Amino acid sequence: MYSGRVLDDAVFTMKTNSANMPMDVTISLTDRKVVDQEKITTPAATFGCMKVSGNRKTTMSFLGKPSWNNQTGKLQLQRKIGMYDSFD
Repeated sequence: MYSGRVLDDAVFTMKTNSANMPMDVTISLTDRKVVDQEKITTPAATFGCMKVSGNRKTTMSFLGKPSWNNQTGKLQLQRKIGMYDSFD
């Protein structure tokens, strides 16, 4: 990945039914773009990360009651670890 790269949209869907409590969750990631590269230092090590901006829409139905949440922000990704941090 490199700064300025536009990433494809992504959709994640999860459906569960535990103890007769059905829940459906859909997360849509849109308008994603790599905005920067940076190093993150933790007590364990220093990691090279990519900062990605974009929009996230979360739709959830729990016990048949729908809810949703729209967010715009950035997150930090590390190749071997995944998402390190998210922020607005």
